[in-house]
Amino acid sequence: MALSLSRSFLGLWLGWTVVAIAVAGLTVAVFERGSAALIAKGRTSAAEACAAAGARYRLLTASGAAADTPSGRNRDLAVIMQASLYQYPGVEGSLWRKDGGFFGYAYPTYEGPAKTDLPAAEREHIEELVAAAVRDQAPRLDERRGLREVVITAACPIGTPDDGLAAWTLLRVSLGPGQGFDYLALAGVLLLAFLVGSGLWVARVGLRWSRAFAGVERTLEGAVTDAPRNIAPTGLAELDRVVEALNRFGRRLDDARAETAALTARAFQVDRLTALGRMAAGLAHEIRNPVAAMRLKAENALAGPQPRQAAALQSILGHIGRLDRLLAEMLAFAQPVALHQQPVPLEAYVGERIEALRERAEVAGVSLQSHADSASCAFDPEQMSRAIDNLLINALQHTPAGGRVELKAAVADRTITFTVTDTGPGIAPDIAARLFEPFATSRADGVGLGLSIVREIAAAHGGTVELAKGDTGATFIIALPCRPS
Repeated sequence: MALSLSRSFLGLWLGWTVVAIAVAGLTVAVFERGSAALIAKGRTSAAEACAAAGARYRLLTASGAAADTPSGRNRDLAVIMQASLYQYPGVEGSLWRKDGGFFGYAYPTYEGPAKTDLPAAEREHIEELVAAAVRDQAPRLDERRGLREVVITAACPIGTPDDGLAAWTLLRVSLGPGQGFDYLALAGVLLLAFLVGSGLWVARVGLRWSRAFAGVERTLEGAVTDAPRNIAPTGLAELDRVVEALNRFGRRLDDARAETAALTARAFQVDRLTALGRMAAGLAHEIRNPVAAMRLKAENALAGPQPRQAAALQSILGHIGRLDRLLAEMLAFAQPVALHQQPVPLEAYVGERIEALRERAEVAGVSLQSHADSASCAFDPEQMSRAIDNLLINALQHTPAGGRVELKAAVADRTITFTVTDTGPGIAPDIAARLFEPFATSRADGVGLGLSIVREIAAAHGGTVELAKGDTGATFIIALPCRPS
């Protein structure tokens, strides 16, 4: 199956859509992986800072270097926390005693004025976490996810459960701007927008091309048998070149048809002159025989008795009738075929032709039948009646009693065919080769111009007439272009 342009564009658009979805998925995956790495690093920093603070406190108390006064001890503890957290950017924390609460708070890497107070929003949670660490004598690590940040809190016990002492640290890991991932997200969004936008643009272009092709196709289909006189431009440069080529072809075809019509008319004129020449020779022969027979009859009648004169006169009248038919058909053949075409419903037209010869068929004892498509075509009904009646009369004359003559009219592939079939003896081979020439007949009383007239009428309509091959009888087919009504 050939791949259409619309299918190609659809496949390309689907491919871009899949790529856009994949890029979006990869961007999210990379972002999430980067966030996970930041969170893991933050957990490590918070835990290490908490352990470092506990170790420094134990070192201070073990060395006995702590100050004696409460204010001095608080100052020393603040120094411990400052020193412990300084190497951990973004980490804040303090010590906690079960019976004394928080003390020694420090945030050495805070950007801005010195921060000396605990985070109010997390205070309650921190207290719960350090209390649990003291109770279980085990470090605790907790994280809480927000929309734009993750809060990591670590608590580690110091000393024994009886001391009730612990250290805690807190680190905020931002998931928003400032971590570098906003640029990655922006790049992913831009790439996704480009892929989706380009896919929509390709779909729009494909739809426009498909509509333009459909418009050209409808114009060509509407032209029926004639070439379109002018196809409107589509606005697409490449397709318009094809459209212009079709328009030029249509104009050349019109010129060729006009030239063909002129040459055909000249050919018909030559054929007619040739036929008239043959007719003159045949006419001389056809007239000479009856005239000689009439002369002989008249001379015998004059020399013979009275009864012989009456028989001679009857014979002479018969020859005169034959000459009259000869002259009538000669005049019909010599007369140019002038067409007056009009829309003709085939069923009604075929019915009229059958009814016109119904009585003649009944006298001959021949069954006359018909069949026609329910269609209409434009042709000259009067001229075609002459042609069809000629064929029907010939068929009736050659079909014995009890036989059948049938007229059919059918339309197929913009061509109308009239078919006349009989069940007679058929056409003799010596006559078939020159059947449509003037004076070609197998009947003693025939003139032989009827089929020549049929051929002239068919040719005037741009059609043909032929004798079809068959096992029995004779079948004549007239084929004409079926022009729309």
